[in-house]
Amino acid sequence: MVWSKTNLGALFPILLLVVVIFLIYGDTVRHEFVWDDASLIQRNPRVTRLDNLSALFGVEPFYFKYYRPLVSVSLALDYRVWGLRPSGYHLSNVIFHLGSVLLVYFICLSFMAGWSSFLVALLFGLHPIHTEAVAWISGRSDVLCTFFFLASVLCFIRSVQGKANAGRIGLYSLSCILFFFSLLTKEMAVTLPLVVLLWWILFSEKNTGKQKKWREILPLLIPFTLVLFTYLLWRRTIVRDWLYPDAGFDFLFLGFQTTLWIILKYSQLLILPLRLNAFYDVPAGSKELGFFTLLGLGLVLLVLIGTFLYGKRKGQKVVAFGLGWFLLTLLPVSNLIPTTNIFLAERYLYLPSLGYCLILGWLLGGLLRKEVLHRNFMLRMSLIVTLAGLMLFYAWRTVDRNQVWKDNLALARSILQGDPNSPMGHNLLGVHYAEQGDNKKSKQEYLTALKLKPDMAGSHFNLGILYYQEGEIGQAKEEFKREIEIYPVNVETYYNLGTIYKNSGQADSSAQFLQKAVEIDPTFVFALENLAVVYEAQGLPEKALALWERALELEQDPVWILRISERIEVLKALPQHRPK
Repeated sequence: MVWSKTNLGALFPILLLVVVIFLIYGDTVRHEFVWDDASLIQRNPRVTRLDNLSALFGVEPFYFKYYRPLVSVSLALDYRVWGLRPSGYHLSNVIFHLGSVLLVYFICLSFMAGWSSFLVALLFGLHPIHTEAVAWISGRSDVLCTFFFLASVLCFIRSVQGKANAGRIGLYSLSCILFFFSLLTKEMAVTLPLVVLLWWILFSEKNTGKQKKWREILPLLIPFTLVLFTYLLWRRTIVRDWLYPDAGFDFLFLGFQTTLWIILKYSQLLILPLRLNAFYDVPAGSKELGFFTLLGLGLVLLVLIGTFLYGKRKGQKVVAFGLGWFLLTLLPVSNLIPTTNIFLAERYLYLPSLGYCLILGWLLGGLLRKEVLHRNFMLRMSLIVTLAGLMLFYAWRTVDRNQVWKDNLALARSILQGDPNSPMGHNLLGVHYAEQGDNKKSKQEYLTALKLKPDMAGSHFNLGILYYQEGEIGQAKEEFKREIEIYPVNVETYYNLGTIYKNSGQADSSAQFLQKAVEIDPTFVFALENLAVVYEAQGLPEKALALWERALELEQDPVWILRISERIEVLKALPQHRPK
């Protein structure tokens, strides 16, 4: 291939984006596993046992109603390559983020000038609000979901704009497949059909002026709807729940009350990302649905709708599309209908933030192309300096913010700096001290967290581990039982209690907890093996044999494979298994 100036000119923005993203996020490959990474990766047998692929598509045992199987698959593939070296997992996050940045660039090229498209992609790549999703391994669900989401949107746009029928059909089919992949990485991808509908209304050449025909877009939306319906049924079958958790009216009402504050807070974090934090508390006032709250919500909605309509009618369709993208993709995490007990998180903005970047990038790109700037050198230089300053500010904030996710100590200190009375901050500090072997300081931090928040999930579990290590078995049991009351779906809690009772010879109590662990995660091989031992102690060889055989299919340790095989032979040699 002969490289021409045109080829090099088209390639230059892409190469520049690649260099910038690796410069900004390259240092994260030296970071450790942080916070939920321990449960999601280090202690997760689904990730560390790639030979059992079917288990990766089951319910995640460590999180309530967590069903993101493609995230588990990506982590399992990382484990196969990197083992438990966190650098490889961080590198994968950076690569997925880079992929999303490039997809943003190519999507924008379909309705914006090249310079503006580059600015939008650069803003998206540099914005410091993304550090939680990119620099934290467990934030991969947002990065991977957005990657598939954007790829699906790009394929849809190319299929609509294409000329050859075969190519259009292929791209459209790929768009539907990528939409399904996006759903399997995070639930907030459900808004994709609305996004492609919005693009069609604003930018489709077949949908301009008097030629607007809904019958042209409806057939294109039907397959997306079928994909969404298939996902919901699949999720319902496996998780036994729809997208949203079962919640009472009070919980739903509280969610609606906080929606206004959440929308405004997210907007502020995008426009002025200064006081970022891993945890945000909803102010008490925002939970009161009074007259002024309703009035404020109404005014905000009127301003947003008015801005959208103005942009659409005045030819500034990018503004309307950016605003629509922000609002539509924010819906699943706006708490209008609560999906989680975490009301607000920076990683939730990873996908919606593109709407802000679209508007800002389009405005800046448009200003740079103004004819008046070409005639006024000082005005042109002022705008260029301002633009460079904004990019450098975002880059500096991102590099600085990345360090917060370096390890548990850095994250804990950052949280406690913002709120010295943060239970999560003290809990994470306790985890750090435990990793350093300082049980005394670790226990003190866990107790402080529980004093601030008695129903703090995780702190009782961590205390139970410490008490068990110190030989205080009674205290350990009490902490694990308290953890179950607060968070009744963590398989490790049941496994630890079952093991404690097994070691103390209380077979019946041990069986009760180990059975629950196996029920939550049928692939948890350690629970299967311990429960098999308990069944043998209870004189239930048939049950024990079935569990040993299941464990043999999952076990990877050669020593344990040999031991399990020996137990199976012994049990099969019992009279009831001898041929008659």
